[in-house]
Amino acid sequence: MGDKWVLLTALLCQLDEALPADVVALINAEARSPWPSADRIERLMEEAGFDMATAPAGRFTVGAEETGHAITPLFTDRGVLFAGDGLKSCLNTFAATAAMTGDIPEARFYAVTRPFEPGFKKTLYAYYVAKERWRRGNETWDLLRDRMIDEVTRLLPEAIVEEMIRPEDGDMLYLKLMIDGRHAGSLFVRNSGTEDKTGLNLRGVAALQGRLTSLGETLVRELMALMKDRAKPMAAAERRLLALSVEGAPERLDRLGHEEYHHLLMEVGAKQGLLTAPSPGATLTERGRWALSALAATESETR
Repeated sequence: MGDKWVLLTALLCQLDEALPADVVALINAEARSPWPSADRIERLMEEAGFDMATAPAGRFTVGAEETGHAITPLFTDRGVLFAGDGLKSCLNTFAATAAMTGDIPEARFYAVTRPFEPGFKKTLYAYYVAKERWRRGNETWDLLRDRMIDEVTRLLPEAIVEEMIRPEDGDMLYLKLMIDGRHAGSLFVRNSGTEDKTGLNLRGVAALQGRLTSLGETLVRELMALMKDRAKPMAAAERRLLALSVEGAPERLDRLGHEEYHHLLMEVGAKQGLLTAPSPGATLTERGRWALSALAATESETR
């Protein structure tokens, strides 16, 4: 769930081979606490004389996060460091897979392209949101949690829903779906750390794709209705764009420059799926027609 957690995993993989068990236990406890402190972890390492660069590489080979950023060990004359994405990550990934399969191109290709049985995953977004509403225990958080559980019960009656609290992100709403004693799917909602959006993530075995897709469509509309901040300038621009796109998105939009308008088209069209394409001339999708109607109803209630 982000670069910092990948790097933390890399660190924890080194500890077992480099530090006494009691120190390892203290650092692991801090890392897995509800509010982990990087300063405390660093202090514990310093007190134990631990240097990441000179410690053994441990069991860590390749780590990646949702947006595609990969981190791999980088072996230098100063010791082991950890490198982000780019050519070095690509080369390290090839080296790791070659070590796993033997240097047989066909076996390596198969292991890399399909290492696990494929499942279903999709992420849906609400942009221009009031992030402060997404806090554990807030009214919005509780409303969507109850709605998610109701919809899972309706569409997946055979599933047992387990809510999990992830210590690295206490405000994330995470529901684990168990079917016949097996972890068959997950739903989770969290604010983006870098963009003005809140995401609904759906994961599951391939057999659940159809029902998870239906579930996602219902819940992303709930997410948009609950989280959008109507007072934001980009939210107002989104409303204007949706109204004009009944006949086709215009070439330009008042009060927005070329780059801002291109950005808006991408976020409204490609990222939120409210337009048939992220370009002028695009029309409203079914979700887009719903959004326009919902926005009009909200504004009418406000007046």
